[in-house]
Amino acid sequence: MNHVERRLPEFELGEDNLTEALQCLMHTIIFARWPLQSSTSNLAPREIECENFPIAYASCGESWVHQRVDEAIVEFKANLVPAGPELARGCLSLGFYERRHNKVVFWSYEEKVVWEEWVIPLLVNHTPHVAANERLSATEADRLQDSANAMYTASLQERMMEIFTMANGAAVELRWWCGVETSWGRACACARVTCTTTTRGLT
Repeated sequence: MNHVERRLPEFELGEDNLTEALQCLMHTIIFARWPLQSSTSNLAPREIECENFPIAYASCGESWVHQRVDEAIVEFKANLVPAGPELARGCLSLGFYERRHNKVVFWSYEEKVVWEEWVIPLLVNHTPHVAANERLSATEADRLQDSANAMYTASLQERMMEIFTMANGAAVELRWWCGVETSWGRACACARVTCTTTTRGLT
């Protein structure tokens, strides 16, 4: 089985918008790979409207998936590395793998084979909120903040469209899910979420 990597172009987000933007991207990817039904449950999608962006996205509706995504984002934010004045850099990885049970002469073992990995590289802007700048008039501060928000929104929308294009254009055989695990690469400031799959249904 080939390991396919799908890497989004690096883009910049404000610190205040980081959590919601990553939730939006990660849930969109997971939803695109979630089976319509399984041996134990049917897909119950939920639409989520962003508070900081004029964007809505779909999630699979499973609380444990939301928990794993939020844990990955917290770890990602804790391990950002400096990339310049008021800037930090990080990379979040979302991977899907299949559980394979292999047998040799006297014992058997389980192997996890990654079949797809999504990589989300980010620059995080830690510049204080424009409204906090006392040297600007309220009107000017609002104008600058609106401009920054529009830039972040456009970047997020572009990444959403890239996810749709990559996911829909990929010849991927969808497999049933059996769990989610997380692992962290602190040395390279990466957060990694690994979603397991099996061809035999949910376990």
